[in-house]
Amino acid sequence: MYLTPTTVEPLFSDFSPTTYNDWLNQLKKDLKTDNVANSLYTTIEGITIPTYFSPNSFDSYPDPVQFKMPHHPEFAYANYWETCVAIDTNDLVKTNKQALLSLNQGASSIRFTGHEISNQEELNLVLRNIQIDIIQLHFDCGEASPTILYMLLDEMRKRNLEPNKLSGSISYDPLTDYAFKGSFDYNLTESIYLLKALLLSSEEFLNFKTLTVNAANWHNAGATAVQELALTLSVFAEYFEQLKNGVKPETIAQNIHLRMASGGNYLLNIAKFRSIRLLWSMFLQAYKLDATQFPLYISAETALSNKTLFDPYNNLLRNTTESMAAAIAGVDEILVYPHNHIFAPADADAQRLALNIQHLLQNEGHFDKVAGIANGSYYIENLTQTLVEQAWQQFNAWENKGGYIKCLQQNEIQPEIEKARQATETAIRKRKKIIVGVNQFSDPQPTIFEALPIQIAPLQKSAEINIVEPFRETMLIEQLRKLSHQQEKKHSVFLLRFGNPAKQNARTAFTTELMQTLGYCVLQGNPEQHIWEQTQSENAQNASIWILCAADEDYLDAVSDLHQNAWPDKPVIIAGKPTTETELLKLGVDAFIFAGCDILEIGAKLANFLGFLKTANQQHD
Repeated sequence: MYLTPTTVEPLFSDFSPTTYNDWLNQLKKDLKTDNVANSLYTTIEGITIPTYFSPNSFDSYPDPVQFKMPHHPEFAYANYWETCVAIDTNDLVKTNKQALLSLNQGASSIRFTGHEISNQEELNLVLRNIQIDIIQLHFDCGEASPTILYMLLDEMRKRNLEPNKLSGSISYDPLTDYAFKGSFDYNLTESIYLLKALLLSSEEFLNFKTLTVNAANWHNAGATAVQELALTLSVFAEYFEQLKNGVKPETIAQNIHLRMASGGNYLLNIAKFRSIRLLWSMFLQAYKLDATQFPLYISAETALSNKTLFDPYNNLLRNTTESMAAAIAGVDEILVYPHNHIFAPADADAQRLALNIQHLLQNEGHFDKVAGIANGSYYIENLTQTLVEQAWQQFNAWENKGGYIKCLQQNEIQPEIEKARQATETAIRKRKKIIVGVNQFSDPQPTIFEALPIQIAPLQKSAEINIVEPFRETMLIEQLRKLSHQQEKKHSVFLLRFGNPAKQNARTAFTTELMQTLGYCVLQGNPEQHIWEQTQSENAQNASIWILCAADEDYLDAVSDLHQNAWPDKPVIIAGKPTTETELLKLGVDAFIFAGCDILEIGAKLANFLGFLKTANQQHD
């Protein structure tokens, strides 16, 4: 029996289309006000994005997926990426064991540091039993790159493998390093000459990249997404300009390997990785090159700037969302740093947890099965377009001032990054940006870790420009909190609770959270008792600080009463920002804590009151 075909109505044909004005009127109705301006837009790193979109909200632009590096034929229509791990080469035997273990656990790419490899035998030891023709092989070895490259060529010949079977990269990026070191390892001319030799040698390594641009450094220095993208283009342009005598543009384009960090802003990072493919296409047009013929190999790595010493297992969650953003955006490779990377050498357990994040995304989340996952998301599409436009504008502004090197030498770039860093730090200090475990939801009794020192080359030359410093967002708060926890005397704060129950409860919760963030033990008074009785308790007498938690209108009378009868020889703080602030200060109140206050400023003031900040400064001096 055969069914007669019938016309199928569109799924939503019974519903009338919704216009922008319909949505706006509903918003006004729900909020019960015509003043809805603050609800119409959201701001990310200074970028204003509408909260409501339709297909007509923005112009169409090319699909970033078409500019992705082709991988295995069977993954032509999927979202394939290489699973990378980073391994130090301090101990060559241990390095080889770690690499083999990671490969057996599902890694498809290894990034070695490589500086410690000085001869062919040592390289052979590192690569022993590794099938280097079926994995991605990276060496992050700077000026040692030519030596490593030629030793790799010899290794391929010894194994009777064609050089074009080798995939991966070496990392020599003198222009980006210039911003962070302040000088070139040799000088600009010699650095470019060395890079030319690497690029011209690449003809034997068709699938091996010899020019790595480490744009992850910009993110880990505190740059905004727009600045990251613009600086990446500026470095590209400077390399094309410096290498134009002797190296064809297509050779440069063919050999670029881009490293970018994926940070804590999930949607912004999806848009950022999509944006760089579009910007790369626009950039190549100046050289009459097609990005579909010269796709950019993008290696994403989890950011270091937002990783914390306190509650470090939260770093696993940060790594997961950062990896998800990179995967959704369609990068070619992802490196997840271990959650304890900033304070401990790599160990097998931490490496395995980091690697398993990618296995979860691929084997359980199936993020690798569909290309262009973000396509059709109006928010991400709009954000991508906005990033492209603003980054291109900033790139051209720097080009008009002479380009990347000249802008660094004239101190055009460094203040912009410093401004972005300060904005991020201010948002964290005022808890407008929440870092779980550090400025909110903190562990009252944390394990104290020390950050690993930043390695500086012993023969590094003096800086000739203002350098761009690495930046970790929570470092200052963590230092202050660590100082509090390390005191022989465990300082506590006592909360005097009185008056309006709703107000005192809300301010008690707020104060407890804030004080624990600063490393203090919090003790509470009994709100059923008069404030005078609370001050006479053992906990109140032994506490280092008193904090009053009540309604604004109750503070002046309470403080006046305390001033006459029981004013302590310890700091007194008000939870809130009452209109009687001036009078309260005259009566002896030391500080006010409230939503939006600077917790670092408050913490430093308290530490100074209690003396341990002075002690720490004397020890430092």
